[in-house]
Amino acid sequence: EVDMIEIGLPFSDPLADGPTIQASSTLALKNGMTTQLLFQQLEKIRETVSIPLIIMGYFNPILQYGVEAFCEKCAHIGIDGLIIPDLPVDVYQEHYQALFSQYNLLNIFLITPQTSEERIRYIDSVSNGFIYMVSSA
Repeated sequence: EVDMIEIGLPFSDPLADGPTIQASSTLALKNGMTTQLLFQQLEKIRETVSIPLIIMGYFNPILQYGVEAFCEKCAHIGIDGLIIPDLPVDVYQEHYQALFSQYNLLNIFLITPQTSEERIRYIDSVSNGFIYMVSSA
């Protein structure tokens, strides 16, 4: 049984990702993948899939699309949440938390085993979904 599906939003410069994700992003973009095409595909998927769908991607493509337009499109399709590793928690809280809330989108933050307890508490206080624990290499 699957509890949720995480869908990657390809980006041309995925520096925080490992070689496999970097290669898949490059190939997807080379083959014509765009944010709009991803949304079209997710709309089709949502017709038959009822479990939560989470988009994971860098903030730049979301900014390029327009943050509110992106959130609105996600809500229209039925996307449940976003994982945006390069969106700082304080920037999210100050500028985007109300917008995400308006469109009923969870914002899922990342922590590592090295994240301090104080930082985890702060992230937890801002989170409305779950917190994603990234394993250390």
